[in-house]
Amino acid sequence: AIIDADAAISKYFNIYTGTPPATLQTKIQQLHSAVHQLELKKQRHEKKIAVCVKKAKMKKEANDRNGALFELKKKKRLELMLGSIMERKIALDTKILTLECSAEYAAICAEEDKELA
Repeated sequence: AIIDADAAISKYFNIYTGTPPATLQTKIQQLHSAVHQLELKKQRHEKKIAVCVKKAKMKKEANDRNGALFELKKKKRLELMLGSIMERKIALDTKILTLECSAEYAAICAEEDKELA
């Protein structure tokens, strides 16, 4: 097997030779799209929870106690998943705020450097 010497050296010394890293604005846009996807997932889970409640009520009226309990257990599991989705969304929002603040701070520092020069 032919070994590419440059690739082997860069891998050994952990040198980055791929595409350039994403800019701050593209990272913020990626995080915003991830937040949007989580929001859509949250809405789907809320709809599923509402359906489970309706099914549980219908099964209770039909004297299907076990079926109603199964639907309530399913609802509880969906609520737990909804909670984890919200936690991830909050974490992403925090990252977005941090990146936006650092971008603003960098812009302010650049302006001050220009004024001093």
